[in-house]
Amino acid sequence: MGANMKKIVFTDLATNLYTAPIFTTLEFNGRTFYGTNRQLPLAILFRKNSLAFAKTQFETTHLKLFDDRDNLMLTLSPDQIIQACLGMYLAKITLRPLPKLTERFIFSLTLELTDDRQIQLLNSETQAIPQVISWLTAQNIQIDDPMRLASKLDASTTIDFRNFTVLSNGTEFAKTLELK
Repeated sequence: MGANMKKIVFTDLATNLYTAPIFTTLEFNGRTFYGTNRQLPLAILFRKNSLAFAKTQFETTHLKLFDDRDNLMLTLSPDQIIQACLGMYLAKITLRPLPKLTERFIFSLTLELTDDRQIQLLNSETQAIPQVISWLTAQNIQIDDPMRLASKLDASTTIDFRNFTVLSNGTEFAKTLELK
């Protein structure tokens, strides 16, 4: 793995929750942003028995994280979240056994917690970003937005390689996520 690559996990989500980025479905008041299941290549999804996708519910007074078996892993109240960092990565997906490479843009939400830990949640639906920002703002959670996604994206914005490069330049999001 190259120095600019960031590795994510698809197994044992509860154990890896604080140590590696995890893919999650995002839910807001009955609206679901699957991202992970609908936009990843079929070759990845056919291996789903070895992959784990979390679910994150954004509720009025708290946030809940569930593992791939719908077991509650964590409930957070807004006062447990110091700051949220928004960003986006370019994910390079290697489809084995074929040497085929696919690319996707992945939204990242990193929550810095009061106990000095952090959680990084990933989803490939950029349309979820305005919902995330709205929830964070309603909870009075400080937002770090180095790519200026809040002002650049709305539900109709399409990310392409050119505008991604401009937005991510000089940020940690210029790294690439590696999915194998």
